[in-house]
Amino acid sequence: MGICTPPDPHMGLIFEPLFSEPLTVLLPEAHPLANRDHLSSIDLLEQRILLTERGCAYRAMIETALLSQGSNPFSGIEMGSIEVLKRAVQGGLGIAIIPRAAASPPLPQTVIRELHGVDLRLTIGLVFLPEIRSPGRALGTLLTLLRTRLQEEIPLSRQDEEVEHGKASLPQESPFSSTL
Repeated sequence: MGICTPPDPHMGLIFEPLFSEPLTVLLPEAHPLANRDHLSSIDLLEQRILLTERGCAYRAMIETALLSQGSNPFSGIEMGSIEVLKRAVQGGLGIAIIPRAAASPPLPQTVIRELHGVDLRLTIGLVFLPEIRSPGRALGTLLTLLRTRLQEEIPLSRQDEEVEHGKASLPQESPFSSTL
């Protein structure tokens, strides 16, 4: 069992969505766009956008969304972690689009702005091997707590509930749904 974004269908895993993780723009406090209340994809043209490495689900979503809006987010700068991206933004190297939870509270000398007109949310959930049928009591209690608290705090959007990924589809019931 793990917590992640929807796995590739060829992996044959069962995925149970828990919540939708919104992304937000992190900017240096002195950046010209930091004075705006919200941003659009047009505002990001000609900006140095710092990205995570290839293969990261966040990066793939950002690239797809912005390319569809006519903005190429690739600046040539890739970093291995979201924490490093935050520090690079803090140092004035560029701007980043990162999970809101990772951006809040913003580091000193940085600000958070919402990106309007682009749907940047990633479904996060539990992933299971299909052959696992029943968790132990402790894991069952943990799963129940995760489902309850995360879905209360950060609900799924309607769109996320309808997403399908082949065998990694969002099942009506995972092998661990009826724990306890």
